[in-house]
Amino acid sequence: MSSYSSFVATSSLAGLTAIRTAAGGSLLNDAPGLLARLRERAPALAALFASPLLAPPTPGQQPLNASWYGIHDHAARPLAAAQPALRDQALQDLRGLLTQALALRDDPDLGGLLPALLTLPSADSIMTVGGHPVFINWGFGPAGLDTSAEGLRAHFDTLFGPLCGVTWPVEEEPATPTAVGAGAGAAAIAAPEQVPQDAPAEPPPAPSPTPSPALASAPLPLAAASAPRWHPWAVPLAVALGLLILALLWWIVWAPGGLLNRAPTLALDTHGPVLDGLRRERDRLQGLQGMACGPALTDALREGYSRPLAPRAAPMAQAPADAPPGTPAPAPAEPLPPPPDLSDLPAAPAARMTALARALEYSAALVLGESAQGTALGTAFFITPDTLVTNRHVVEDLRPTDPLMVTSQALGRLLPARVVARTHASDIGGPDFAVLRLEAPAAGAVPLAVAPTVDKLSRVVTAGYPGYIAQSDTAFSELLAGRSAAAPSMVFTSGEVSVVQRQDTGSTIVIHTADMSQGNSGGPLVDLCGRVVGVNTFIGMDEASGRRGLYALGGTDLLAFLAANGISADRADGPCGAEADGAPASGT
Repeated sequence: MSSYSSFVATSSLAGLTAIRTAAGGSLLNDAPGLLARLRERAPALAALFASPLLAPPTPGQQPLNASWYGIHDHAARPLAAAQPALRDQALQDLRGLLTQALALRDDPDLGGLLPALLTLPSADSIMTVGGHPVFINWGFGPAGLDTSAEGLRAHFDTLFGPLCGVTWPVEEEPATPTAVGAGAGAAAIAAPEQVPQDAPAEPPPAPSPTPSPALASAPLPLAAASAPRWHPWAVPLAVALGLLILALLWWIVWAPGGLLNRAPTLALDTHGPVLDGLRRERDRLQGLQGMACGPALTDALREGYSRPLAPRAAPMAQAPADAPPGTPAPAPAEPLPPPPDLSDLPAAPAARMTALARALEYSAALVLGESAQGTALGTAFFITPDTLVTNRHVVEDLRPTDPLMVTSQALGRLLPARVVARTHASDIGGPDFAVLRLEAPAAGAVPLAVAPTVDKLSRVVTAGYPGYIAQSDTAFSELLAGRSAAAPSMVFTSGEVSVVQRQDTGSTIVIHTADMSQGNSGGPLVDLCGRVVGVNTFIGMDEASGRRGLYALGGTDLLAFLAANGISADRADGPCGAEADGAPASGT
């Protein structure tokens, strides 16, 4: 669980004391690197710290506002405002995580940073997300805070001691020789004449407690106390342990069905865990239907707009890859019309949009995977007939042995895929790409070209599989029933580019109004010529206004990532030329 894609909160850093690193910069300036190091050393501890997306500061000033993202797929609340049960759970987890953090204080890499990492302005910077504690505003203290190591440790004790009973351990001073002890006592006994004659008489030592008769009657001699003793059950236990080891070796090496003598599992069986995870998500989404419009529904819909789905229940038994015998066959789906040529789309606006949607049906696909962390659900798009692009955070929890599939109505079946390249991280605002490779080229796939730039107010289209819409599709229900040829319809929304921003990470972000939600991650944001101008990745929310920001990673970053990994893709330079008034389209 390492994807920081679920919105937690926005906050103002104005007036707070920034904790400086040894180089003089704010701790948050290196937040992605710090969180990556924490994930390597202590993954559970890394989840305690939300990942910041900083608003561009005024020149020469520290950032004043930040949006914070976490990995837990639930609505966030300040700890003080959480339900009592969730607050108690968060405090219990916080106690354990802080204890784990303090155990790293001698770590050569992270130990020196702990006092700063664990500094918060107040308890208001502790959020609870589904019972998990999450820190925002970390690396900042209240105004006037003493930022020396001693001052930060004292602030830690003041904040967390009353809250959850954890204080900074007192460092033990090295022991110094004293006259007290067996050696000193022995010297005094051996040379009593060294005591001055006029010294005041010492009071007699207090009499030691009289031992009980049972303890005093049979003291063990020193030799007997240090000699090994064999208990009567030691030999039978050793024999039983040896027999158990032999039985395990037999099962591993020779037994039918043992680890080294097991029949290979058919690749088709991997559909089962994927479909089980989708059923759990279907049940969650159906539970939202009928809820009155209010805070509860708002929080439910806000959870994890673009991260992979978290597990909702214990894994179910593996489902068959196709419907069991005797199940009535569903009515055959209407075949998709052939895709139009993207280089020759109609000029009329309505006809162009229809043709573009038809082409994208053959260009994008639903991504499904199942890992120990839950079901991965997202969107990908073809750049060659056997190669697709998606977000890293969609697939980053999957191991090479975990099932990973892509499907669409155009593909007509679940196709196994594997991850062949990905960015080093998936932090909000930074590069977040992954490349999937099929076992063979997909018949009829329409690869998309990538445009490095896009202008403000350019018309754009999002293609993908938002879960809250897909779950009402009958074809989606058939897929959940085990029919691997079924796939939900692709969902399209249109809008405009609001702004193109350059981030501190060097990445380009395209902010647009083509609506998207959970399930759209990794899908294409295309212009009216069908060229990819961005990869839809995350959604920000402003708590004050309730407005959402829809973010895509720019085409320039995607092309650079593909080139760095030796992966080819068509590049489309120059303006699209397709205007809303029906002007003819330019070629790609």
